[in-house]
Amino acid sequence: AEEMGEKHGETQLLEGIVRIREDVYEGAIKGVGRDRFTICHEFAHLLLHSSLCQNVSLARMDDRNIPIYENPEWQANVFAAEFMMPYSKLRSGMRVNEVMTAYGVSRAAAECQLKHCWK
Repeated sequence: AEEMGEKHGETQLLEGIVRIREDVYEGAIKGVGRDRFTICHEFAHLLLHSSLCQNVSLARMDDRNIPIYENPEWQANVFAAEFMMPYSKLRSGMRVNEVMTAYGVSRAAAECQLKHCWK
């Protein structure tokens, strides 16, 4: 926490390094949904963006004026959501609490995935 400050995680693409703040890592081990999502989100950056960028470090930052689908943060969130709560496994009519329990995710992640799955 002293080193990373407000950042929960970051991905350094050139080096192929994912850094997770220690308390977030420990939370993920304990099954904290938001912390598990953070790790999947950073892993997504490594998979999706490492061949596209050089000497770039990704961490949550202010939105820029780019189309949402081109935003690497949005891309990593969508990947993490699908990785943790696959659309093919969600049942129509599932409630938020059911998704949270079944997939070990936060309320916010469950609500977002259900919202997008059943549009």
